[in-house]
Amino acid sequence: MKKLKIYLETSVFGFMLGEQQTAERTSTEQLFQEIIGGNLEAYVSTEVVRELGKAPEPMRSTLLLLIPRYGLKELEVTAEARALALQHIVKTRTRLGVNGINKLLGYRELEIATPQEVIST
Repeated sequence: MKKLKIYLETSVFGFMLGEQQTAERTSTEQLFQEIIGGNLEAYVSTEVVRELGKAPEPMRSTLLLLIPRYGLKELEVTAEARALALQHIVKTRTRLGVNGINKLLGYRELEIATPQEVIST
């Protein structure tokens, strides 16, 4: 069976460092265990790395160390892709259009999900 490929955006990393054990943190810890266990193939972008690099120390180092620790693969993001993502992909109408094109071309649908939703599948 093919591994589910997931893209981790910046907020997922923030859940890992919460001071309290919330449902989000628990789900995110389970998500990272699924990644390290080889059940998921996870990616981050150079944009996420850039955003994590803006955090104050020691949080910055802790966040950035999660990438190699869990074997996350880094994707290069162009300026054009960054602009498109920020302007469009978060909009439901755009996601539906992208998914329609993906379906026509035989690709899987794009889905935005929380860590809890991913580990529940």
